[in-house]
This record gives sequence, C-alpha cells and structure tokens, in this order.
Amino acid sequence: MTKQISWLLGFTLCLSACGTTYTAPRDVDMSTVPSSWKGLAGIQTIDTQVKYSDGRYKSGEAIASYRLKHTRTARVGAPTTFTSGAGITSRNKALEIPEGTPLYAVQLSQSVSTYQGGRLTSSYTQSADKNPIEWCTPHPSKKGALCMFWQDEDTAFYQENERGSPLMPATGYGAGSSVGDKSSLPIIIEDSDVTFDKPLRAAIIIGQNSKKYISINYLIGSVSDERFRGSQVTYRRKEWDDEGRAEFKLWGADILVERDGPADEKSEYVSVSFKSAPSIQTR
Repeated sequence: MTKQISWLLGFTLCLSACGTTYTAPRDVDMSTVPSSWKGLAGIQTIDTQVKYSDGRYKSGEAIASYRLKHTRTARVGAPTTFTSGAGITSRNKALEIPEGTPLYAVQLSQSVSTYQGGRLTSSYTQSADKNPIEWCTPHPSKKGALCMFWQDEDTAFYQENERGSPLMPATGYGAGSSVGDKSSLPIIIEDSDVTFDKPLRAAIIIGQNSKKYISINYLIGSVSDERFRGSQVTYRRKEWDDEGRAEFKLWGADILVERDGPADEKSEYVSVSFKSAPSIQTR
C-alpha cells in the first residue's frame, strides 16, 4: 500500500554570467504544452515503517529514513545535446543525453534571479501550479542532477544542479547557484517501469555540527559521495547545553543528540538516541 505525498518545492535558480539566460514561463497557455510536460508530479511512499537506529553519526549521515518513488518517470526518446558549464569559456563542452536515458518528473516553484557583474538585474517567482513540470535525470558526468525546464514548443533549459541528489535537485534559497544552457526540447516518452541505481528516500540527517550548534535536517534525496543529499524540507537547530546535549522533535520522534567529545573541541561524530519512534510523513 502506498500513500501519495504531494511536494511543491521552492526552487532558486541563480544564473551568473551564463551563456544563455533562463526565462521562467509566465502566463503560459497550457493548452500549447505537450501532455508529457503538464499535470501533477509528486512522490509516493514505498515503505510502511521508518528505518532508524541509535548510534554514532557524522554530518551528512542519515539517522532515520524510508523509501519513496517518483510518481511519474520517463525515458528520452531520441539523443539530445546541451552545453555543460557556466558562461562561454573554453572549458564548456557539449554533452549528449542518449536515447533511453531514465527521467523523473518534479513540480517546482521557481524563484529566478539574474545577475550581471555581481549586480542583481532581475528577479521573478513563478509558483509550481502555474508552469509546466520539469524532468530530471542523474547528471551524466557530474554530481547531482540535470533538470530540463520547458521554455517553448522547441526549446528547453538544461539546468545542472550539482548540490543536490541525482534523484532530487537541491531546492530552496540555500541551494546555491546553478548553471545551464538552452537547447532543443527533448522527446519525452513516459514509462512507469523506469528504475534508478539508488532508491529515493526521505531522511533525517545530522546537519551542522559545530562547537556551539547542532542541527538535524529533513531531506528528500539519496546518498551521493558518502553523504545524503537532496532537497531540504525543514530543519531544526539548537545550541549545545552545558552537558553537551540537544533534544529535538521531528517526524513525531523525540531525539537526543549528544556531543561525542570535549566541549572545547569540535567533534566529527555525535551520539544519537531515539526516545520514541519516528513515523512516516504524509505531507
């Protein structure tokens, strides 16, 4: 049994000195948009229980998680190319997305800021329900995801999102800058049997761990380079108390985090104890 979870994720796309600029669709006549680029796109839970355990963890490691899946998946119907890298430099190169490349759909709100010479020249926000959906795939040659944004009947914007997970781009105002290029609109063939190398998961991870603060973060994503990465849904941050402890409540669980080392030194690890069980989130 699966429970559908609807996610409309705030998404900041910062373009600085890019060879081509992205234009967020405004007042789109959705009747002109192909069916593969419109409708709902979300995620569903697969597991019925959260996997969690007490123990020693370091920043970026998941202390609790459960499996999800994208509600819409597809494959690229014909090879398509785009230019990889920021700006117009000798280091840019054309990358091909081969026919059959697996894709997953996301539905993102877009806050688009354009900079020139370090100065903000324009800013615009478009809510997720007023623009076409986006299609993403694990980046073919870099970390993170490659996402394609509908521009018009002939054109897509190919956005390289290296800070997130291959299965979920980093979103929100802490996601950092991304670069991209306009190229031809890819052929999208929806296919519900598409699979990826790693599972999509919801996770609570250890976030910032400093001498003064400790945080735990709720992310949607996957493990990449030995660290859980993806889109941050929310987080909790607290100061260490005098005994080097911090108590959190997230996913319905009471979680105790303790400093693993002396108070005057930054420790790589913390000790985690669940005082009550976490539960699967329905929103």
